[in-house]
Amino acid sequence: MRKNTNPALTGRGIRRHVAAKRPVPVEPTSSNAGQTANASRGLKDKIAWLAIDDLKPFPQNPRHHPEAQIARLMHSIEQVWTNPILIDETGTILAGHGRWEAAKRLGRTEVPTLTIAGLSAAEKRAVVIADNRLPEQAVWDFDVLRGHFTELIQVDFDVELTGFSTGEIDLLLDGKPAPVTADPVDDLTGFNLDGPAISRSGDCWELGRHRLVCGDALKSTAYAVLLKGELAQMLVADPPFNVRISGHAMGRGKVRHREFKMASGEMSEEAFTRPRILWAWRSLLSSVTLARMRFTGIRGS
Repeated sequence: MRKNTNPALTGRGIRRHVAAKRPVPVEPTSSNAGQTANASRGLKDKIAWLAIDDLKPFPQNPRHHPEAQIARLMHSIEQVWTNPILIDETGTILAGHGRWEAAKRLGRTEVPTLTIAGLSAAEKRAVVIADNRLPEQAVWDFDVLRGHFTELIQVDFDVELTGFSTGEIDLLLDGKPAPVTADPVDDLTGFNLDGPAISRSGDCWELGRHRLVCGDALKSTAYAVLLKGELAQMLVADPPFNVRISGHAMGRGKVRHREFKMASGEMSEEAFTRPRILWAWRSLLSSVTLARMRFTGIRGS
C-alpha cells in the first residue's frame, strides 16, 4: 500500500504514516459557484510575457505621452523592467501605454503583462483614468528626496533612471544651497577695476573649451571669429532696448553697471528700428542650428 507523510500528524522526532485517501468529488453548490465566479474576477497571480504585437491600446486613451517621457521610459527599460503592463482578457492595455510604446521603439518583441479579468466596460474605463489620476495626488517630501539623490550621486549612479532630468535634480539640490566658500579666483583684491580696458574689438579669448569675442554684434565678421565655421546649438541673448542703465538696471545697488555703447537711450525710435538692426538679428539667428554648441556668448564693444 502506498503511504504519504502528513506533516500535520507528526510530532518532533516521530515519523508517522497515514494511508493516502482517494479524493471524493463534491458537487458544486450555489455558494461554491458564486465563489468560483468571484475567483475569476481581478488580477491574475502570474506575470506573462506576451508578444508586443498581440497587445492593443485602449480606445480613446485620454492620457498622452510626450516624447521626453517616452525617451526616459526607454532609458529605464533598457536597464530593468519594473512594472508590467496591465491588460484585460482581450489584450487591451488598461495601464502602461507609455511602456508599451517605449518597448516598441526599442525593438522588443515581448513585454511583461498582468491580466485583470471580469471587469465591465465601465470599470475598465475607470481603471484607465484612475491609474493616471491617482498617482498625481501624491506629494514629494523634498528633504528626503534630496537625500536620496545625494547618495545616488556619491556612488556615481545614473540619476536620470529615476525619471528626473539632470536639470531638475540640480534645481532640487540647489533648493537648500550649501554654505558658500570663498574661491581664490574670485578674490579681486589689488586689481584696479577702473583702469583702461585691455580687450579690443576683434579679440577672441580662449576660455578652456569656450570662446569669448569682443566685437560688434551688428557685424557678421564678429560671429565668424567666434564660431570659426561652426554653427551654434543655442542662442541666449539680451538685446538692447534703447533704455539707459542708470535708473533702470540697478540690481541691489552694490554694483553699478556702465552704460552700453549703443542703444542705451541715445537713439531715436527711427534709428533704433532701422533695417540695420533687424538685419543684425537675422544674421545672428542664421548662425543657430542643431549643431554642437562650442561657444558661450558674444559681447558688444
